[in-house]
Amino acid sequence: MRSYLSALSLALMVSTTSYAQGLSYETRAVDASEILDAAREIQTQTGPAYLVNGVISCSEFAKEFPPYGADSDCQLTVNNETRAIEKPEKLLTALKQIKPMTGPAYSFDANFSASSISQEVPPYQVNDKAEIIVAAYIPTKEILAASRKIQAQTGPAYLVQGRLNCTQITREVPPYESEQNCQLTLENYSAQVEDPSEILKALQQIKAPSGPYYSFEADFTASSITAMFPPYQAIETVKLALFK
Repeated sequence: MRSYLSALSLALMVSTTSYAQGLSYETRAVDASEILDAAREIQTQTGPAYLVNGVISCSEFAKEFPPYGADSDCQLTVNNETRAIEKPEKLLTALKQIKPMTGPAYSFDANFSASSISQEVPPYQVNDKAEIIVAAYIPTKEILAASRKIQAQTGPAYLVQGRLNCTQITREVPPYESEQNCQLTLENYSAQVEDPSEILKALQQIKAPSGPYYSFEADFTASSITAMFPPYQAIETVKLALFK
């Protein structure tokens, strides 16, 4: 009972809405100052409301011999232009909470969103904000169905972790049909997703297809928690770990 209640509590925290209707993200707030400084070198703030989205890449190499320092580097890309972040220490500290450093060489890549809103009346306060997108939720039904082929649900709380691989090949001549495939793997056992079309639509919001051949690969966590009391509704989620 205790483990079930813990699982139900976790599911309610993670999922309070239906993710089958579209893609949604989990974000992690980070220090905004250095991100905004670098972003403004590319996209100048021209009014009180400033919003920028892009990609951030950070790395750190720890020296294993005296003087045991570390070489750190962070860059962000907006509209295909890249700028270095001058003081990445605070940002790297936050990123390591998402992806821990396990050796002397560390790297992290993610999408980011940053904003700076200046009040136009006294006290003219500025609200700066930056977030890293660290996960995405995708349609659940077919993923859970394929997962249960490998690991059956034996109680009200069901949780699986594995790998999702999806591909799409579009013919370049009429009738321009596409061949779609999604496969998930749990502990070295694989199962096909029967109808991958909705999943691929969601995945293509993360990584847009750039030609006739499209592929996507990510770790995932899927859960289904069924209430023990009427109306016995199940809370289901599938979460992709995009940048871990």
